[in-house]
Amino acid sequence: MKIALLASAIALAFAAPSYAATNLVSNGSFETSDFSDWTQFGDTNFSGVDTTFYNPPTDGSFQAFFGPDIGFGGISQALTTTAGRFMVSFDLGNDLGAGNYVDFGGSTILANVASNGAAWAHYSFTVSAGANPILAFGFSNPRGYYVLDNVSVAAVPEAATWVMLIAGFGLVGTAMRRRSAAAAA
Repeated sequence: MKIALLASAIALAFAAPSYAATNLVSNGSFETSDFSDWTQFGDTNFSGVDTTFYNPPTDGSFQAFFGPDIGFGGISQALTTTAGRFMVSFDLGNDLGAGNYVDFGGSTILANVASNGAAWAHYSFTVSAGANPILAFGFSNPRGYYVLDNVSVAAVPEAATWVMLIAGFGLVGTAMRRRSAAAAA
């Protein structure tokens, strides 16, 4: 019985982190060597996927670069998921870019990142969104470029999920203590 309880506790412990770590973005590190699974919009001049644009990629072998010269241009992806809270993260570099935004589920989560010589900066946000949110990156660069890599969106378990997980561990511990006490008596 103890072995079954211990095995159940271990299975529960590994179930929650794997759920939280599932990336909802397809081709988030551009490893297809193109914009597969992304929709390009606006001015797509001087935008593409390369192995090394200014700096080596942060994840895998490829990174995206954007340099629209007339207005805004970028990429978006519709995610298939239910409403909830999400962890949105990505690596971004800006070499003299004039304007930028990151939109998730209709809300702007980042805008007008200052130029950093295209050095990588990691961004991470926890945001709420409705079902099937759209993730969009928009750029305007009449004189420079942006680089993007390691894009990830993962569902964040609701507080009730964590409460149930902790309660389950408590019940397993109580059952094991009672079992030990009964065996000792």
